Amino acid sequence: MPRYRLPRRQVLASLGAAPVVSLLSTRADAVMASNDGAAPAIESQWVLDIVLDLRLTTPATAARGSALILGGRAAGPLLDGVVLPGSVEWSLDAERAVLRWTAHYDLQAGATRVHVTDRAAVLTSAAGCWNTPFPTAPELQWISGPVALGNALHLGRMDASDIDAGRLRMNVHRVL
Repeated sequence: MPRYRLPRRQVLASLGAAPVVSLLSTRADAVMASNDGAAPAIESQWVLDIVLDLRLTTPATAARGSALILGGRAAGPLLDGVVLPGSVEWSLDAERAVLRWTAHYDLQAGATRVHVTDRAAVLTSAAGCWNTPFPTAPELQWISGPVALGNALHLGRMDASDIDAGRLRMNVHRVL
Protein backbone atom coordinates (compact mmCIF):
# COMPACT_ATOMS: atom_id res chain seq x y z
CA MET A 1 0.00 0.00 0.00
CA PRO A 2 1.62 3.32 -1.04
CA ARG A 3 2.21 5.91 1.65
CA TYR A 4 2.34 9.63 1.07
CA ARG A 5 3.91 12.12 3.43
CA LEU A 6 2.65 15.68 3.69
CA PRO A 7 5.34 18.36 4.05
CA ARG A 8 5.28 19.81 7.54
CA ARG A 9 3.51 23.18 7.98
CA GLN A 10 1.97 22.98 4.52
CA VAL A 11 -0.84 25.41 3.71
CA LEU A 12 -3.92 23.18 3.48
CA ALA A 13 -6.44 25.78 2.35
CA SER A 14 -7.06 29.49 2.14
CA LEU A 15 -10.01 31.43 3.54
CA GLY A 16 -9.89 34.74 1.73
CA ALA A 17 -6.45 36.19 2.31
CA ALA A 18 -5.74 34.14 5.45
CA PRO A 19 -4.11 30.74 4.87
CA VAL A 20 -5.22 27.79 6.99
CA VAL A 21 -2.05 26.06 8.12
CA SER A 22 -1.60 22.62 9.61
CA LEU A 23 -1.08 23.02 13.35
CA LEU A 24 0.73 19.72 13.72
CA SER A 25 3.96 19.92 15.64
CA THR A 26 7.21 19.22 13.79
CA ARG A 27 7.29 15.81 15.52
CA ALA A 28 3.86 14.82 14.12
CA ASP A 29 3.83 12.41 11.21
CA ALA A 30 0.84 12.88 8.89
CA VAL A 31 0.33 9.86 6.66
CA MET A 32 -2.29 9.31 3.98
CA ALA A 33 -3.02 5.82 2.71
CA SER A 34 -4.80 5.04 -0.52
CA ASN A 35 -8.28 3.50 -0.25
CA ASP A 36 -8.26 -0.16 -1.23
CA GLY A 37 -11.99 -0.09 -1.97
CA ALA A 38 -13.04 -2.09 1.08
CA ALA A 39 -15.73 -0.27 3.03
CA PRO A 40 -14.84 0.08 6.70
CA ALA A 41 -17.28 -1.50 9.13
CA ILE A 42 -19.09 1.32 10.91
CA GLU A 43 -21.52 0.37 13.62
CA SER A 44 -24.11 2.55 15.26
CA GLN A 45 -26.59 2.24 18.08
CA TRP A 46 -30.05 3.84 18.08
CA VAL A 47 -30.34 6.16 21.08
CA LEU A 48 -33.29 8.50 20.49
CA ASP A 49 -36.43 9.26 18.50
CA ILE A 50 -37.45 12.93 18.49
CA VAL A 51 -40.71 14.51 17.31
CA LEU A 52 -40.60 18.29 16.93
CA ASP A 53 -43.83 20.29 16.91
CA LEU A 54 -43.30 23.60 15.16
CA ARG A 55 -44.88 26.69 13.68
CA LEU A 56 -43.50 27.89 10.35
CA THR A 57 -42.64 31.60 10.31
CA THR A 58 -42.07 31.41 6.54
CA PRO A 59 -43.53 28.98 3.99
CA ALA A 60 -41.68 25.66 3.66
CA THR A 61 -41.09 26.55 0.00
CA ALA A 62 -39.11 29.71 0.89
CA ALA A 63 -35.48 29.83 -0.23
CA ARG A 64 -34.62 31.12 3.26
CA GLY A 65 -36.95 29.97 5.96
CA SER A 66 -37.43 29.48 9.66
CA ALA A 67 -39.75 27.92 12.19
CA LEU A 68 -40.29 28.05 15.93
CA ILE A 69 -40.04 24.76 17.76
CA LEU A 70 -42.98 24.78 20.16
CA GLY A 71 -42.21 21.49 21.91
CA GLY A 72 -42.35 17.80 21.19
CA ARG A 73 -41.32 14.41 22.52
CA ALA A 74 -38.02 12.53 22.83
CA ALA A 75 -37.87 8.83 23.66
CA GLY A 76 -35.17 6.19 23.59
CA PRO A 77 -32.44 4.55 25.64
CA LEU A 78 -30.72 7.93 26.11
CA LEU A 79 -33.73 9.64 27.73
CA ASP A 80 -37.52 9.77 27.80
CA GLY A 81 -38.77 13.33 27.99
CA VAL A 82 -39.95 16.46 26.23
CA VAL A 83 -38.60 18.89 23.66
CA LEU A 84 -38.32 22.47 24.92
CA PRO A 85 -38.87 25.48 22.61
CA GLY A 86 -36.24 26.28 20.03
CA SER A 87 -35.76 27.26 16.41
CA VAL A 88 -35.11 25.90 12.91
CA GLU A 89 -33.50 27.81 10.04
CA TRP A 90 -32.85 26.68 6.49
CA SER A 91 -31.65 27.98 3.17
CA LEU A 92 -32.13 26.38 -0.20
CA ASP A 93 -29.63 27.11 -2.95
CA ALA A 94 -31.75 26.13 -5.96
CA GLU A 95 -28.92 26.69 -8.44
CA ARG A 96 -26.70 24.14 -6.67
CA ALA A 97 -29.63 22.07 -5.33
CA VAL A 98 -28.29 22.23 -1.76
CA LEU A 99 -30.33 22.50 1.44
CA ARG A 100 -28.59 23.90 4.53
CA TRP A 101 -30.40 23.16 7.79
CA THR A 102 -29.85 24.17 11.43
CA ALA A 103 -31.99 23.48 14.49
CA HIS A 104 -31.44 24.48 18.15
CA TYR A 105 -33.49 23.11 21.05
CA ASP A 106 -33.24 21.39 24.44
CA LEU A 107 -34.47 18.01 25.61
CA GLN A 108 -35.55 17.53 29.24
CA ALA A 109 -36.34 14.44 31.30
CA GLY A 110 -36.63 15.20 35.01
CA ALA A 111 -33.36 16.82 36.14
CA THR A 112 -31.62 15.85 32.90
CA ARG A 113 -31.32 18.52 30.22
CA VAL A 114 -29.53 18.15 26.89
CA HIS A 115 -28.95 20.93 24.34
CA VAL A 116 -29.20 19.82 20.69
CA THR A 117 -27.66 21.65 17.75
CA ASP A 118 -28.53 19.82 14.55
CA ARG A 119 -27.00 20.67 11.17
CA ALA A 120 -27.18 19.35 7.63
CA ALA A 121 -26.03 20.28 4.15
CA VAL A 122 -27.62 17.94 1.63
CA LEU A 123 -28.30 17.68 -2.08
CA THR A 124 -31.96 18.04 -2.92
CA SER A 125 -33.95 16.38 -5.66
CA ALA A 126 -36.36 17.79 -8.20
CA ALA A 127 -39.17 16.33 -6.06
CA GLY A 128 -38.35 18.85 -3.32
CA CYS A 129 -36.13 19.10 -0.30
CA TRP A 130 -38.71 17.97 2.26
CA ASN A 131 -40.03 14.80 0.57
CA THR A 132 -37.01 12.59 1.22
CA PRO A 133 -35.44 11.98 4.66
CA PHE A 134 -31.97 13.47 4.92
CA PRO A 135 -28.94 12.86 7.16
CA THR A 136 -28.04 15.35 9.87
CA ALA A 137 -25.21 15.80 12.35
CA PRO A 138 -26.77 16.40 15.79
CA GLU A 139 -24.46 17.65 18.53
CA LEU A 140 -25.75 16.72 21.98
CA GLN A 141 -24.41 18.75 24.90
CA TRP A 142 -25.22 17.63 28.43
CA ILE A 143 -26.47 20.64 30.45
CA SER A 144 -27.64 19.10 33.74
CA GLY A 145 -28.49 15.82 35.42
CA PRO A 146 -26.66 12.50 35.38
CA VAL A 147 -24.16 12.46 32.50
CA ALA A 148 -24.87 9.64 30.06
CA LEU A 149 -23.32 10.95 26.84
CA GLY A 150 -19.56 11.20 27.17
CA ASN A 151 -17.71 11.98 23.97
CA ALA A 152 -19.62 10.49 21.08
CA LEU A 153 -20.38 11.12 17.45
CA HIS A 154 -24.10 11.15 16.65
CA LEU A 155 -25.83 10.81 13.30
CA GLY A 156 -29.41 11.81 12.63
CA ARG A 157 -32.01 11.03 10.02
CA MET A 158 -34.59 13.79 9.59
CA ASP A 159 -38.03 13.09 8.16
CA ALA A 160 -39.46 16.50 7.24
CA SER A 161 -42.28 15.23 5.00
CA ASP A 162 -44.87 16.69 7.46
CA ILE A 163 -43.20 20.11 7.78
CA ASP A 164 -46.28 21.85 6.35
CA ALA A 165 -48.35 20.23 9.13
CA GLY A 166 -45.85 21.47 11.75
CA ARG A 167 -44.15 18.18 12.55
CA LEU A 168 -40.61 16.84 12.09
CA ARG A 169 -39.39 13.37 13.07
CA MET A 170 -35.79 12.41 13.70
CA ASN A 171 -33.87 9.29 14.69
CA VAL A 172 -30.51 9.69 16.43
CA HIS A 173 -27.78 7.04 16.40
CA ARG A 174 -24.46 7.01 18.24
CA VAL A 175 -21.46 5.82 16.23
CA LEU A 176 -19.66 3.04 18.07
